[in-house]
Amino acid sequence: LNNYFSGDDSAGKYPRYVYWHSISDNNPALVMEKEPLLDAEGGMIPLAVLKGAAQCGEVNASSLLGIILLNEEPEKAKKYIMSVIKQGYHDIADHVGKLFYNGNGVDLNFEKAIEYFNLGLEAGNISCALSLGLMYTAEGVSTESEEYGKGLLQAVCDATDQSSDEYNYAKAQLDRIEKRNNSGWNKFSKGIKSLFGK
Repeated sequence: LNNYFSGDDSAGKYPRYVYWHSISDNNPALVMEKEPLLDAEGGMIPLAVLKGAAQCGEVNASSLLGIILLNEEPEKAKKYIMSVIKQGYHDIADHVGKLFYNGNGVDLNFEKAIEYFNLGLEAGNISCALSLGLMYTAEGVSTESEEYGKGLLQAVCDATDQSSDEYNYAKAQLDRIEKRNNSGWNKFSKGIKSLFGK
């Protein structure tokens, strides 16, 4: 159970995932698979085995089980994911948030994405701060949301090395916002809104 898992899909209700977790760099990665993975003997790993490993505190099992259960049993899924986060593996919140944000293997759900990004943010995950910052600064959001998002993006820039991907994504978005807010059309639009008290 150290590297790969596959949920028992005999009922056809669970997505199948490969979960790889490297404890050395504290960076879990998720990849959705269409075909079930086989254990060393060529058989599928039953969901009951996965649950047993998760109940014993096995981080890989808890992570995967949380992701498998997201659509069918979201409260149980959250319990497993939170147990992983509490053990210090904060990246799982970012990965789950991105699953919901992109609709990969789960229903597209921005509210759930924000919920999981916030869980990671509270745990100090810089990738969650970046993801939230990007969401809150998308074109068309309220000024209040944009200000919050800009604050998150600036925090990412302040907390990361200038050569990191996180820094570069956050800085690029801050530059786009500055350009967007200083465009002639945006100034005209703000002027019209101020005339009508909006």
